[in-house]
Amino acid sequence: MDAGNVCPMTIHLIGQIKNRVRIASFLSPKTRIFHASWIKMHGYISDLSAIYEHMDMMISPMMCGTGMNIKTAEAMAYGVPLLATTHAARGTGSRELMHQHSNISELVDSLCALSNSGQELERLAEVSRKQFTYLNEQNKHALMTLLSHPKLCI
Repeated sequence: MDAGNVCPMTIHLIGQIKNRVRIASFLSPKTRIFHASWIKMHGYISDLSAIYEHMDMMISPMMCGTGMNIKTAEAMAYGVPLLATTHAARGTGSRELMHQHSNISELVDSLCALSNSGQELERLAEVSRKQFTYLNEQNKHALMTLLSHPKLCI
C-alpha cells in the first residue's frame, strides 16, 4: 500500500519500531509507508491502559523472536480482541484460530473479515480475558508449587 492510500482504519504502532523507522528512513524508500495518515507512531508509552482501553483490536504479526510476545500478553490482560500469528501467540496456550495465523496474508484476510463484525470482536475480547486469566492462574500455581516445595529451605 502506498503512503498516499486511504485505509479504512487507523493502525497504531507502539514500541521500538518508531526509533527503528526513524533510523532506517534514509536507507529505504519503503519506510515512507510509516508516514501515511492512517498510521500513528507512538514509540514507548508509560501508561499502557491509556492505549489499550481505546483499541478496537490488537494485531500481533510477529514471525520471529524469542520468549512470549509481551504485546500479545498485554492485549489479553486488557481484554482487547487479538489477531496474532502462531509465533506471536506462542507461550500463551491459546488454541483460538484468530491467534494461529501461519503468515501475514492469512492475518490480513482475518483483519478484513473482522473489520465490520462487532460480535466477533466481542467474542475475541472475551477470549483474551479468559486466556489471560488462565495464564495468570497457571503462573500463580507454579509459583506456589515452587515456594512450597519440600526441598526449599524456607
